[in-house]
Amino acid sequence: MGEPSNMHLSVISRLTLAVTGVLVAAVLAVGSLTLLEQQRALHQAQADKAATLVQVMAKVTPHNILTLNLPELNRITKMLVMTDDEVLYAVILNGEGIPLVQSFKATAPSVTGKPHHLIAKSKPLASIETLKQNGGIVQVTAPVIEDNKYVGSAVMGISTIKIRHVLLKQVMIIGTILFVITGLCIALLHVLSRQFLLPVQKLITAADRISTGDLNVELTGTERADELGVLSRAIANMVERMRKLIAGLESQLRFTETLLGTIPLAVFYKDTAGRYLGCNEEFTMITGVTKADITGKTVFELWPSELAEIYQQQDRYLMSNPGIQTYEFKVSNYKGELRDVLYHKNAFLDDKGHVAGIIGAFLDITEQKQAVATLAEREREFHSLAENIPNNIARYDRNGRTLYINPSLEKTIGIKLEEVIGKTPREYGQNCTFDECIETLEKVVATGASNKVEISFPDEKGNVIHHLIDFVPERDQEGEMTGILAIGSDITDLRRSSRELLKEQKRRSEMAHELSMAEERERHAIATELHDRIGQDLALAKIRLGVLAKGAVNDKAVTLLNGIREILDGAIRYVRTLTRRITPPILESGSLEMVLKWLCRQMEEDYSLQVVFQDDGRTKNVSREFRVVLYNAVRELLVNVAKHSAANSARILAESENRCLTIKIEDDGIGCDPGYIDTCLNGEGRGLGLFNVQRRITQLGGGLRIESSPGNGCRISIMMPLTECKDVLKE
Repeated sequence: MGEPSNMHLSVISRLTLAVTGVLVAAVLAVGSLTLLEQQRALHQAQADKAATLVQVMAKVTPHNILTLNLPELNRITKMLVMTDDEVLYAVILNGEGIPLVQSFKATAPSVTGKPHHLIAKSKPLASIETLKQNGGIVQVTAPVIEDNKYVGSAVMGISTIKIRHVLLKQVMIIGTILFVITGLCIALLHVLSRQFLLPVQKLITAADRISTGDLNVELTGTERADELGVLSRAIANMVERMRKLIAGLESQLRFTETLLGTIPLAVFYKDTAGRYLGCNEEFTMITGVTKADITGKTVFELWPSELAEIYQQQDRYLMSNPGIQTYEFKVSNYKGELRDVLYHKNAFLDDKGHVAGIIGAFLDITEQKQAVATLAEREREFHSLAENIPNNIARYDRNGRTLYINPSLEKTIGIKLEEVIGKTPREYGQNCTFDECIETLEKVVATGASNKVEISFPDEKGNVIHHLIDFVPERDQEGEMTGILAIGSDITDLRRSSRELLKEQKRRSEMAHELSMAEERERHAIATELHDRIGQDLALAKIRLGVLAKGAVNDKAVTLLNGIREILDGAIRYVRTLTRRITPPILESGSLEMVLKWLCRQMEEDYSLQVVFQDDGRTKNVSREFRVVLYNAVRELLVNVAKHSAANSARILAESENRCLTIKIEDDGIGCDPGYIDTCLNGEGRGLGLFNVQRRITQLGGGLRIESSPGNGCRISIMMPLTECKDVLKE
């Protein structure tokens, strides 16, 4: 980084010096040109002046030259020399070039008597020649003409000292100006260096660092209001955008790496030479080759030659014909096993639109192909089974359109598979379908739930045929419904057997009910006999023993008679209790709720079991026979609780809903094994109590459910239809 910065600094320095030199040179050039122009102007003015004076002198002297009027010529020359500060001498020559008169500044010319010679005694001509050679004199000559005839010449010498003084003064002025301007240029250079060149150098250094990828630079001058500030802010904004762009690219790179590591596809990418550039984790999991192992290598360095040859051919074709390439092939996994895969590849391009490499992905479809093969085999098995069983079978897609019907169904509806495939049953025709089947199928399509329907129709002989059709949704692995399978079974014989069985069950139920009622009548008769006869006889015997005791002759007889009376009292109480147990009087006159409340009090008196009765307050109209069966069932169940559950309390809940009566019995006892309960209900237990309770309830169209587990008590539910709706529970 140092070398480029020094180079830029040198360029700036040279540029600064060059600018400064150009400025100074320009100032010097302007000054020199000014001096030269001034000198030229002064010399031109002096020459013009000298020419004018010589012309004047040449005009006034022709006659005097011809007449050799030397005094007059001397006066003229002297006057010119004395009246003008710059005129150093004036000389008048004859036609032969011989000086006639000459006058010098601050001297009086001396005139000889000779007509052809004029010699200056104090200013020899040699001194004049020296002055002329040193540039101190500017000499001008003008011819003297008389009547267009050359008669002589006038010569005048003008001093350049004044011009030199003026030029020297101007040089000093211009030099001072140049010095001041040079100082101003140096000061300006210093200001430019501090205010512009140094910030520019810093910007160049920052730009150099930015060009190398270092964005952690601090830019100065962003607060300036001039163009440099605009440039600094522009570079700062560019750096900030580059930072955001790099952060976005890094985020995108992380997202891409995460995406490649997450998708369940093996992904790889290569350059145009077929060398791998990288891969994702799924590729490594399948092949066992890591990104470090694969980078920079070709297919021939990694895979078996017979596979590598195909890979290379496919890659070359893709680079020559960019686009999506899909094909099935095989790869060798980390175990060396060949797996079936589905390739998806495409070429990626550089910024110029040229192919830069290949990116590809493959999906292991070995299990899918095996599943497809298995499915095809099962499909063949299904068709083999469907075409050889007497049941009617049809398959529909998820929209209810026919995919298949077996020969049996073809025979039933009188139409071929080719005529109905792709159609819904509504499109078969009125003579081929039943409205109940169509509605049930449409319901399954709409709800996705299994359903069934029973239809009846006459056969060729006029006999009524019954068919039960089950519509079952077919689902994929995700549970989505893919189709519907319909299986129709001829249940004519089953329906006939069911009717006969129902008749037999009804006959047996009526017999069992009659037996139960006969048993109840017998119990009532026994209770009546116990109460009306045996009870009365025992009471009469007790009265007579009391009379006999009053007439006893000794204490021993009294004691014996009193003992017999106590025995009779116990017998009387037992007869009364037995009478209540066999047929409580409240059964004849009380409601079901009153009977159950009375039973709760009796359980506490007889077994010390506290039983709480709860009622939902709804009317429960049940017949006397229902009250008797329910009373005996509940009493049997509570006695079992008192004897076997070790419970401290129990609860009876009576509920009426949907024209059905439910009585729930719960206790806080030790519970029992559910398997033992099933054994007792099947009549295989040690006792028949639960079996008899269940039998009596089911004979009246009810049901019994018992839930229990060790340590969790027992919950018993008796469900009975109310007298006006016996069929509700059966349904």
